[in-house]
Amino acid sequence: MKIPTTEQEVAELSMREAMLPPRVQRLRQKLSRKAKEQKRFRFYSLYDKIIDKETLRAAYRQVRANDGAPGVDGVTLARIDEVIGEERFVEELHNELKAGQYKALPVRREYIPKANGKLRPLGIPVIKDRVVQAAVVQIIEPIFEADFEDCSYGFRLGRSVHLPDIPAASCFFLSVP
Repeated sequence: MKIPTTEQEVAELSMREAMLPPRVQRLRQKLSRKAKEQKRFRFYSLYDKIIDKETLRAAYRQVRANDGAPGVDGVTLARIDEVIGEERFVEELHNELKAGQYKALPVRREYIPKANGKLRPLGIPVIKDRVVQAAVVQIIEPIFEADFEDCSYGFRLGRSVHLPDIPAASCFFLSVP
């Protein structure tokens, strides 16, 4: 994994990694190492790693920690916890993915007011879709991180485009004498 630039980001990244089961942590480390050592290597079969019950369980816990509103189906995390529970939810999702029967539901659209008076559209997926998306991110993130330049910041864990300590020009003109 890339080393974040501030102590707070290091703690945040370490906490996120620490929340993952040891097996998922080791898998992420192996994927990262392989991607860094063999830049031209192509990862062809990751589906089994995405639908692994431990990966799905870790993804569910990540979604649970983020909380969030229900999607178009109206199902909340509290309802999942009280009606079927985490284990059964993960088991059913795993079986659905393994059988090839999983299909993402439409995204609920909400509009958030902006400071200038306009509205920003926000898409809210159902919880099941968020869990699958989180599982995919857990598996592919270490692979893609290996390809990013150290000066690439946008939409990366523990990084922000608003950090002033990296001059923008250094990213684009590294090879210029």
